[in-house]
Amino acid sequence: MQQCTANRSRSKTIQNSDGFSRNLAEIDTVVSDRKSDREVRMLRPMPATLLLALMLCGCTTDRETDPQRTATEQLLISSAADRAAEQLSLDLGPNKKAFLDTANFDGPDSKYAIATIRSSLLKHGTHFAGDKKDADTIVEIRAGALSIDKHETLVGIPSYNLPIPLAGQLATPEIAIYKSEDQEGIAKFAATAYDAKDGHYIGESAPPLGRSHLQKQVLLVVSWTHDDVHGNGDGTKQTTTFEP
Repeated sequence: MQQCTANRSRSKTIQNSDGFSRNLAEIDTVVSDRKSDREVRMLRPMPATLLLALMLCGCTTDRETDPQRTATEQLLISSAADRAAEQLSLDLGPNKKAFLDTANFDGPDSKYAIATIRSSLLKHGTHFAGDKKDADTIVEIRAGALSIDKHETLVGIPSYNLPIPLAGQLATPEIAIYKSEDQEGIAKFAATAYDAKDGHYIGESAPPLGRSHLQKQVLLVVSWTHDDVHGNGDGTKQTTTFEP
């Protein structure tokens, strides 16, 4: 009788153990399923998150300032100088030799401007002497303007310099929703002619104004440019680019 009772007790213990094991297995299965579901839910937004991070971190850098001045700046100034010089003209009379006096013409781009003024006067019929003493007329030229105006418009967050202790300053990146940058080259020249011997006034060319322009605009990741200095210089050129 006692042996039968003991056998029944062992049987119940085994059954309880088996039930407990099954319960543990079921619980482990449920936990594993929930963990898998959570991992799947976590992985679902990963492609969109990565794409957004790439869009925010992407940038385009144009190296425009290796030399002291960019080619675009030089084109703006030289184009304005060409257009101002084209309008210079003097009536010095027939068979008169002139000497170009450039003593009052100075500036970083003066050599190019003087050359284009000389070229324009030659096209208009002026004859130049190689030496001042051989000239009948002195043509004195001067520059009222030979530079660039720049205007910027920004819709977004400009760049700031943040002071970092013991490390100097850190420049934050510029975040532009819309940005417009306008550059205008302006040149103003004048020429006065007087007699080489007695210095009396002969004539003067009204100060002409030459202009050139370049406009860059950026809207989010698309940029476009209008200018009249690139290409053949015979009209306005437009370029549209995509900047990721």
